[in-house]
Amino acid sequence: MHMLSESTYWFAPLYAAAFLFFLPRHALYLGLPIFTASVVIVAAHFLRVPAFRQDTSLIASTAQFLLVGATMMLLQAVMGRRHAAMLAAQVAAAQDALTGLANRRAAEERLLALEASGQAYALVLFDLDHFKRINDEHGHAVGDQVLRSCADHALRTLPPEALAARWGGEEFLLILPGPGADLSLKVAEKLQACLAAQPIRPVGPITASFGVAYGQPGESGAALLDRADAALYRAKAAGRNTVCAA
Repeated sequence: MHMLSESTYWFAPLYAAAFLFFLPRHALYLGLPIFTASVVIVAAHFLRVPAFRQDTSLIASTAQFLLVGATMMLLQAVMGRRHAAMLAAQVAAAQDALTGLANRRAAEERLLALEASGQAYALVLFDLDHFKRINDEHGHAVGDQVLRSCADHALRTLPPEALAARWGGEEFLLILPGPGADLSLKVAEKLQACLAAQPIRPVGPITASFGVAYGQPGESGAALLDRADAALYRAKAAGRNTVCAA
């Protein structure tokens, strides 16, 4: 019994450490070899030490030890699944299902966070031109393809710290922390050029109208969004496929 305890006493703190310092899924990967090692050690003692096989109390305590290890593994597996489900739910709550961009709720939360931090930021609000005509003439499947392509272009155009969101329908919002007005305009113009340069069959080149607004000291996110929306409206009134600054 003394030899067995010397070989296995450190398993309990290892299980505890796996739970405390790693995510459930990673803890499961660490716990599996620990549990396997405990089974191998117990089996080796059972085969090599005759007294071990004859001591019922020792067999019972060893079985209890292995049962505890198996229970820990089961708990790790259950917690890992719950953690994965929770993460998936969090992603779904903040992500637009069609485009993979942030959804409106996530964008609104980012705006509130930026407003609270006092950090400078700019907004680019843009709308795909004549999108209803695309749906009417080519069907919603093609329309969805256009939206996904637009989302891909937006992600490739933006700097890492920026957020691209589907604001609603064919309207998108880009949140750019930090840059000045000139850089915000360049981002909008670059995205405009990318959309036009890669036509989508059978639609052809895609155009969009852009409204750009750069935050002023003390300005709320809602007020900045209103200015970006007004600039977008002017871009549409000017003939579409245009970038207008507030």
